[in-house]
Amino acid sequence: MVIVDPKSRGSGPTEDLWTPYKELHSTISSFLAAPSEYPSMILEENLKNFKQTFLNLLRNTGPDPKSRQELQRCVQENTGLPLRQPLHISRELLEEAIIISDMFSINEYVALDLLCVAEQQMQHYPELTRGLVAVMLFYDGRKAICDTLCLLAQARRGVSWEFAGACDNRLIAAYMDQLVSNNLVSNILDLLSEIDVNKEMEKLQRNRGLGGPKHQRLIYDLITGTRQTLADIVFCLSAQAGLPQTALLPLIKYISEIKMDQDTAGSAIDGVNLALVMALLYALDVSILQRKEEQDELVQRLPLVSEHSLIPSLMRDLSPMTTNNWGCKGLQGLAQMAWGLALCSLRMAPASIRNKLNLRDDDELLIGAALDDNLVFEFLYSRMLSHSAFAKEEFYVRRMHTLFTDLLILMPMKVKEMRNFADEAAKVMSAYIHEGLQPPKTLPHHFEHLMLSMALLYENDKHGLGLEFWGLPPMDGSAIYTRTPVAQNILSKFANLTKESLPSSLYVPYLKFLASLAKQPRGAQHIFQLLNANNDSKCTISWSHFYRAMHRYASNLSQETQVSATDSVYRPRGMPRGINPQELMGLHGVLALIRAVADNDPMGRQTLAQNPSWSPVQTFLALIRCAVPIPLKAEILLTVASLAKSSEVANEVWQQMESTNIICTAPSSTSYQPKGLQTELEEVETRNEEYPLSRATLKLLNLLVQNAELPLLLGVGKRPPGLSPHMYYALDCVFLPFLHRTYRKPEERWQVAENCLELLHSLLSIYEPNVQDIAGRKVEVTPGQTPTDVAPHPGFSILVSLNSPSPLIKLVLQILDEACLQLEKFSEFPGKSSLEKSARFCLSLLHLALSKLPKLTKAIAATTAANTTQTLVGLDKLIFNINPRTGHQDHPINIIKFLTYAQWLPGHASLAIKFLTLLASNPGSHHKLLQVLAFATQSKQSKHAFVDVLDFASSIQDPYEPELDGETLSMQLKEDVLDFLAQSLAFPPPTVAHLLLGYEIKREMRHTVLQHAGVLGFPRTCLHSIIQNLDSLTNAPVGYQKPNCLHERGFAILHVLCSNPESARPTLKYLRLCSDFLSRHLIKIRSAVIAKTPNGLHCASWLLRCIAIDLKLSSSDKQKSSIQGLLRSLLSLPVEDIMKSVDATHLSYSGYQEKQRHGAELIAMILQDVDFTIQEVEAVQWRFFDHSQIELALKKCEFPSGSPSEGLVDISKLSLLFRTELSKSSAYTSQRDLVNAELKEVLNFAAKVNKARGITLGGIKVVGAWRHVVGVLFNVIPMEFMPVGQRHRILLAIIKLLLTKIQLAADILSPEVASLGSSALLLLLASLRQCHLVVLEARERTVDPSQPLLDNLGNVIADPYMLTIDTPTVGAVLSGIAHWLNQPISNVQMLRANLYGSLLVFLHLACFDATAEELRDLGQGLGGSSLYFRRLAQNPIATNLNTITTLNQRRMAALEALSKLNENWINSIFVDAIRGHEVCRMLALSMIAALFRLSPQASWTVLMINKGYLQSLIESITKSDPELLEMLRPSPTNLKPLYVYEAKMALLCRLVQERPEAEACLRLRLLSSLSELSALDCRPFNNEEMSQVDIGIPGTLTRYHQILMPALKLCSSVLNTMGNDNMSCVHEVTHFMISHGDVFQLILRGGSPNLPMEALQELNLVVKLLSICSHPSTFDSNSPPLATSVCMQRLKQFAMALLPKFYINQHLAMQLSTDDPQKEDDDKCYLLVLQIALNLLTFARRSAIDHHRMTVLRPVFKPAVSDSASHTGTLHLQAPDLGLLLSQVNDLSLLVGKAKKQIDLELARLNSINVTHHMQSSMSTIEPITQSRQICEDRITRRKAEMRTLCLLTEECLHLLWAHLDLYLRRNLPRLGQALNDSLFEPGFTPTVQDLSMLKQGVLVGISDRVEAQILEATKDQPEGSKNFLRMLLRRIKRLVQFAPV
Repeated sequence: MVIVDPKSRGSGPTEDLWTPYKELHSTISSFLAAPSEYPSMILEENLKNFKQTFLNLLRNTGPDPKSRQELQRCVQENTGLPLRQPLHISRELLEEAIIISDMFSINEYVALDLLCVAEQQMQHYPELTRGLVAVMLFYDGRKAICDTLCLLAQARRGVSWEFAGACDNRLIAAYMDQLVSNNLVSNILDLLSEIDVNKEMEKLQRNRGLGGPKHQRLIYDLITGTRQTLADIVFCLSAQAGLPQTALLPLIKYISEIKMDQDTAGSAIDGVNLALVMALLYALDVSILQRKEEQDELVQRLPLVSEHSLIPSLMRDLSPMTTNNWGCKGLQGLAQMAWGLALCSLRMAPASIRNKLNLRDDDELLIGAALDDNLVFEFLYSRMLSHSAFAKEEFYVRRMHTLFTDLLILMPMKVKEMRNFADEAAKVMSAYIHEGLQPPKTLPHHFEHLMLSMALLYENDKHGLGLEFWGLPPMDGSAIYTRTPVAQNILSKFANLTKESLPSSLYVPYLKFLASLAKQPRGAQHIFQLLNANNDSKCTISWSHFYRAMHRYASNLSQETQVSATDSVYRPRGMPRGINPQELMGLHGVLALIRAVADNDPMGRQTLAQNPSWSPVQTFLALIRCAVPIPLKAEILLTVASLAKSSEVANEVWQQMESTNIICTAPSSTSYQPKGLQTELEEVETRNEEYPLSRATLKLLNLLVQNAELPLLLGVGKRPPGLSPHMYYALDCVFLPFLHRTYRKPEERWQVAENCLELLHSLLSIYEPNVQDIAGRKVEVTPGQTPTDVAPHPGFSILVSLNSPSPLIKLVLQILDEACLQLEKFSEFPGKSSLEKSARFCLSLLHLALSKLPKLTKAIAATTAANTTQTLVGLDKLIFNINPRTGHQDHPINIIKFLTYAQWLPGHASLAIKFLTLLASNPGSHHKLLQVLAFATQSKQSKHAFVDVLDFASSIQDPYEPELDGETLSMQLKEDVLDFLAQSLAFPPPTVAHLLLGYEIKREMRHTVLQHAGVLGFPRTCLHSIIQNLDSLTNAPVGYQKPNCLHERGFAILHVLCSNPESARPTLKYLRLCSDFLSRHLIKIRSAVIAKTPNGLHCASWLLRCIAIDLKLSSSDKQKSSIQGLLRSLLSLPVEDIMKSVDATHLSYSGYQEKQRHGAELIAMILQDVDFTIQEVEAVQWRFFDHSQIELALKKCEFPSGSPSEGLVDISKLSLLFRTELSKSSAYTSQRDLVNAELKEVLNFAAKVNKARGITLGGIKVVGAWRHVVGVLFNVIPMEFMPVGQRHRILLAIIKLLLTKIQLAADILSPEVASLGSSALLLLLASLRQCHLVVLEARERTVDPSQPLLDNLGNVIADPYMLTIDTPTVGAVLSGIAHWLNQPISNVQMLRANLYGSLLVFLHLACFDATAEELRDLGQGLGGSSLYFRRLAQNPIATNLNTITTLNQRRMAALEALSKLNENWINSIFVDAIRGHEVCRMLALSMIAALFRLSPQASWTVLMINKGYLQSLIESITKSDPELLEMLRPSPTNLKPLYVYEAKMALLCRLVQERPEAEACLRLRLLSSLSELSALDCRPFNNEEMSQVDIGIPGTLTRYHQILMPALKLCSSVLNTMGNDNMSCVHEVTHFMISHGDVFQLILRGGSPNLPMEALQELNLVVKLLSICSHPSTFDSNSPPLATSVCMQRLKQFAMALLPKFYINQHLAMQLSTDDPQKEDDDKCYLLVLQIALNLLTFARRSAIDHHRMTVLRPVFKPAVSDSASHTGTLHLQAPDLGLLLSQVNDLSLLVGKAKKQIDLELARLNSINVTHHMQSSMSTIEPITQSRQICEDRITRRKAEMRTLCLLTEECLHLLWAHLDLYLRRNLPRLGQALNDSLFEPGFTPTVQDLSMLKQGVLVGISDRVEAQILEATKDQPEGSKNFLRMLLRRIKRLVQFAPV
């Protein structure tokens, strides 16, 4: 169960007994951990506030009757509490408060507050009620205040340790001295006497204050922990500064009253009393006198030195002459010995100290009393040093070490006396035993117990204190104090007793003492040398003597066994001959010493195991076959296991085991059948119900597996090779039946399981599935014989068994179930530690089996079916089988339960979550796990288990891996849980992660309503834990605290939730509910970017991505408050500056400008702070390694793509790689230590590389996230939230900042950052251009500059004059982008494409976007003095007109900036246009076109022509013909060539608009290239368009139009530039039309006004080109007959045939023309029809009329006047008559008049709208008015265009009519006496006199005065030249008709 941080509670003041104590503990611990980050006044203030609490420690004010009556009155009257917030309490709450008040003797109001806090904390304890949580909080608060006091006691400066923190200890020391002087120690001792665990539990039981086993255990631990902490406070005070008399004497009195059962063997002192005893020993310690100078402050403040009355008091209380009766004689003796040694040390102190003290020579008396009367060493050995907590506490061990060494050094005669007594006692014992008598019990054993006590002390010594016996400093380098040579000689002499003759009673204690000293490697080396140097045959303590004795025992006992081999009775009991009990004890001691040296000294182990004269392995295994006791056999096997830690010895052990057949591998070939281990198990151990030999065997096998390669060919030639017999023994004989055996010691059941599972785990961990194990291996023993089958690897059978329905998997799952059943009781039981270890191995086995399952499945699939006999189900399916005990699918639930035990079993929890992660990686298993977890009976507890892991403390300790750092272990476990959630979120919802995070899975997830934990019964989920953990980052006063990987993963999970459409809105809604989570973190995220730590950068990137999503969804959902909050953080502005008032109509531009000048936007500051460069680690010169090989190794060991650590180096994998390679090489054997040292430096270098890469990757992610934010901010957020002026200012600043950072990064710019930055630049420039377009549109709509500009929504555009870009900015931006293009890193095509796009957008923004008046003024050379600017100059508000730049100035600035660049950048553009990527090519072509548009006369024109780029461009058109043909297939594979072709043609169209470039293109055969394009001849039929079904791909006809239209436009542009009289150009165009004549004929033949818009545009261009190329005078007599060719004639005929079709009348106008905004395309089609008709008439005019003489050369209209009804019915290819023109003129006059009336009507409507607009002030009505005005303006524009075209049509009709009438009625008439002039006509056009007469009459009727008046009236608003031309034509026509003589 987790005791959570009080910061997770609700807000509001409380007076409970938990919150202030927990907050104080958190504050003090944080201050002591990092004092530099907190001011000292915080510590001082907290200590001052809680001083009374410390003085009255754990003393509470009792119940108050008055308070109780007030509460009862409030309940009865249903009123609020007096003097408090209006809180109404219920009767149940009052009753609980009264119960708690009476139970704990606290005030009722305090009890009520405690219950209120408990109700808030119930979210963390879903299985507990409010009262039970209150009880738990009460005891936790008491422990918290005690822990705080203990922290202060530890933090003070003292004599024993230096506190790790760098805080000033003077304040703490003075504070603690005040508390001690106020009887703090006495109060603590009183509390220890009062607090009794059993009484407290009984009290809680009576008041129903105890819950289930878990709650009971927690309460028990809190009470015992409080008592232990109180004792630790006394210990820390004593160890650091000693205890004054007022504290020391009560402590002695308390200890003297401790009673221990002297008769109960093994009853050790408890932890509380142990701490108090050690406090007494430290209070009597004066060893500081030998470490410090006598003037040192610590020495002078020591109570034994400073308080002169203390020593007499101690002499009185501890003297053996007094009659004080102690409850425990051992404690009295220990105190006497410590005081005696202290007196001895004081007598040796400096004279200045010694003279002040009244010392007596009672030290010998005290030591003698401690030894003789109180048996101090026996007490130490049996009661004190055996305590489990003793070895764990470093300063306990140090003090006891000092006590022992001081005894040896200060009392050498006493020690010698004890030794003499031991020798005499040994002689007496020997005599008694020789006589067959029992030795007397009164014999002294002081020396024996001293050595046993010292052996017990140094056995678990982790600090190497025992090395002082060899003259070496401790392992940590901190000696107790410097020993004098005499003292060191005494210690060494005591340890070296091998040359002396030891009595039998001291033999085993001395061996144990040596074995304990050998626990340290250096001590083991000295002991090995010591025993190896004793070669005297009389010496009984030497390796030679040990092994000789072992060999004799093996020889004698093996002979006895052979003699009795015929005996059928096995004698397991009884003592074998030749080994008496004393020898047996000696053998145990010798074996223990050998194990200690072998475990800690590798070189000594090699010598001990491989000495040929000793043959230890053979001797030991021979003893196993002899009739020796089972415990001795177990010790022998354990010794062999220690020797087998060397791989060479391990191989020898395998072979000796095979030869001795101790594990029966093959039947014996003789009559003698040896008794193997299996027989011992079945016949001896099972009967004895003890299994030491089996456990030792399993340990031996496990070590053999771990330390040597498995001998898979073991036993070859004698039996089927392999390790099957050993696996049969371990698995089938020991493990599988272990639950059904009986055990004398219950804990041994789980010890056996632990050993078996450890062996299985070792075998499985080293195995990798392969095909050979499945298909079978064979080995040829003897050449020519049949190969023998080899057993597969043992790991294979284990792996298959775990993935099949086998007894092994069932047993493993049963062990896990039994472990959960026992651990749920939360009580101690025999074998609990072994059961926990067994469960851990089971979890690890399951994880390994599941992780290796894919490889096993793959190997089986690669093997033939005949060889596969094993049924493989898979652990991912077996785990969901029914549990036989419960009948449910709760095996996954059992595994999840281990997360509940994570507080004390973190290793188990880590394996459990890793297994669940692996299990949930499969979609099928993931779904099953979701079902089990969602619908299990323990679903609530299982889900909360994940929350507990994320909530528990940041530091935990694994009891089975104590070397692991607690904080690292806790963080790794939380990382595993977050990784599990992140992996689960990758599946489609709903997922297990969504269930654990609190989302609904039984209905649509988007309907989930997330609440705070506890609100409306909503449980606490992982989401609450993640958010709480992330909120801890904002606790720092400024910026973020240091983010770690947990915070990074938390933000990543939030991003996944926000990015999923199903969970996005519920998540973002809850984040806003959490006090605007995103906004709060956004404000402080900049510090994480500045710190440049990988985790901080990743956190910033995920947060920014979440903000981008929130902005997008809030904008789409129109959540104004959410948008305002985020903008307030992003733009660092108050809300009133973010959202402009909707009622404002005028703004002070200067005031707005001043307001915007203050502060910097956070979005820009983040960009400023992020690092764009690549972080590099400086290369190191290695001595043994090659740097290039190291780089390859780093590359090889990188994490795979897709992992959270992608791009980083796996340090563990790298270390394994190097060590593997070094183990294979023998080149550096002599320099192994140096190589290993440099290998550490290589690993450190890899860590630095990881850090640098992490910073680089983090910067890349931040830039990418920042790009998303600005993309949403400036492209999605509506204008109403961010005014145009503010957008413009921020955008421009960010753009310049981005380009500046890019230029500063230069060559070390990260490629990824460059790519992201280029795309961000493109987005920003596009947004900036959008701002300008809004202003330009507003300028077009505004006439009076005194009125503010309004955007499309009617919002006021503030600071319109500031939206112009000044010339320095234009130059800076353009040069910045151009320099970026020239950087070497810009070779990436996508990057170049972005930069080209940015250049294009900015050029359009700065140089091309302008109003119509500005463009007109620019053409007149005014540069920008448009009407708007001229009127704006008269506005008094615009005071900064000097900052306004004109369009011409910006263009000049752009040209100047680009001209300063070298030719490389323009060359690179040309190269990209020719050879780049398709997208890059298109943009480069557009860029070149923009440059020519900017300045056609610039130098790049000549450069493009001279360097052949233009020629290459033209040639590429012809080369692209096959690709264009591919585009016309029904389903093209790629449309890129089509778009590139369009870009090329667009550029060429731009180029040919200037005459020099047009001439160059003609010289380079541009039109000839177009003529050669065969793709233009492949026009599809219209029905092919309907067959196109691919979505997103244009139809075939549309694609053809995309090819043809650019070619037609290019020809038109060339003709427009070169002029119609340029014969060469006309010839080229004519050749182009003839080359593709069939296509043009098809187009003309299908012409019709009802065609779609694309077809009309196509027809319009064809007719236009044809009209230019068809003039009769185009070709002279020497020209080739192009114009007279058959093709051109056909084209002309088809064109003339279109005239009747495009007859413009009222019906056609009504059919096509419309004012409906929804049918704008129809109106555009009508205008196109008018344009085609105009071009057809122009074609007719140019074909018939000589433009020089204005006379008809060849008539195209017949001399007849038919009615208008027959015009549209003209036969195909039949020439029309003049009646068509007459009718057209009449209809056009009506249409022109109608168009004029429509224009007048729309103008009147527009004026009415403007008046209404000025009268309106509400924004709700302005928007529709603005839309109406826009529609009206569009109508006026279209009607004016229509009217202009109709007037031109009228002119063309009248011109053609006059020219033909002139031919027929004037030039054709005969002169006097002559006939008609037939030479002027072609066949079919020759008129008769009757025809001419009818023509005259028809013209007179058609051109009547009414028609003439209509024409003149309709065109009165046309230009004067047009009106005069019409009058002239009408006048000439009338004159011709009137005076024609027919």
